[in-house]
Amino acid sequence: ISLSLKFSAIIIFNLLDVSQKWSLRKYNGFKKVYVVDIDNTLTIYRGDGKIDHRNPEPRPNMVKFVKSIIARNEPVIFLSARNYRLMTITKNWLGQQEILSKTGDVFLVPNAEAKIPYLKYLLSKNVNVEYIDDLSYNHENNQVKFYQHVIDQVMELDIDYKGLDYIASI
Repeated sequence: ISLSLKFSAIIIFNLLDVSQKWSLRKYNGFKKVYVVDIDNTLTIYRGDGKIDHRNPEPRPNMVKFVKSIIARNEPVIFLSARNYRLMTITKNWLGQQEILSKTGDVFLVPNAEAKIPYLKYLLSKNVNVEYIDDLSYNHENNQVKFYQHVIDQVMELDIDYKGLDYIASI
């Protein structure tokens, strides 16, 4: 992992606006917080070489799973490596799936490694985190690859990480 990537993730996290930091603070006191990725976790990308962020195909088992978490009044944070300009489109899609309970629960970061500071922040607030994220990419080209360096960092954290095998098994 390059120092510049780590430094970039730290800067990105430190530049979060006040409302986003406040939104993360509201999870103090919960028994468990679910942090769920969007792309390739809640969605399915087919191998046609294109990614449709406006209306991707939902992964029905995962959408149903997230609905069950919300029905139990347990908090869900959506954490995705997407361009911030896609925030409205992302929230609209989550709303269409009926899984967006609070608009402040969506956090977009520029890359997979930038998710680590969010997870560490939750842990610093003594939050029990269940993190569900395939941490893979390139599905649209039929050659799935993994962000192994990010997976390795996640595995070092005191969280309950569920990856691609878990997502496929639900």
